Amino acid sequence: MIQVFSDRFDQFQIGPFPYDPKHSAIGEYHYYPTQGFKGAWYDPIVWYGWLGPSWIVTENDGVKYMEQTRPQMAISDHWPMLVAGAPDWCDYSFETTLRLLSTDSFNGVAFRYVHARRHYFLGFEGACLRLLKRDQEKLINLAAVPFDCDCDTAYRLRVECVGNSLKAFVDGELLI
Repeated sequence: MIQVFSDRFDQFQIGPFPYDPKHSAIGEYHYYPTQGFKGAWYDPIVWYGWLGPSWIVTENDGVKYMEQTRPQMAISDHWPMLVAGAPDWCDYSFETTLRLLSTDSFNGVAFRYVHARRHYFLGFEGACLRLLKRDQEKLINLAAVPFDCDCDTAYRLRVECVGNSLKAFVDGELLI
């Protein structure tokens, strides 16, 4: 398999990921500002009710991480996202390491991304691992398995997308 994308956030400076500080119309829905280093990423979501950046680059023991800064209670229908990839990615797999800062709401990764309101999602919510499909206002639960997650563990999520088949792994174990 050919690797087409990898990022460990090494080129990023510690601090906020570029964002529109006024949360003006320039950051609405599908437009993303071009100021500041973003690597291959962009933030497609800016909601007028949010103050400050949605993402910050942090570091622990010399390893950089991208951290979401939104309190779960403020998210509701607006899911902070960072996006990378290309529309022509159709059959692929990806893997990421995720550490939850809260278990109260959805925490995970979006894939087969069309836009911020049309994509698939694999992640944790409560005591479940969920595979969801978001289609505009609809949030469709495709699969869920019990999973006792916590905020002290880093989980390795892997998704394989081949045709209309999706497989989801946590720490190497096929769960969905």
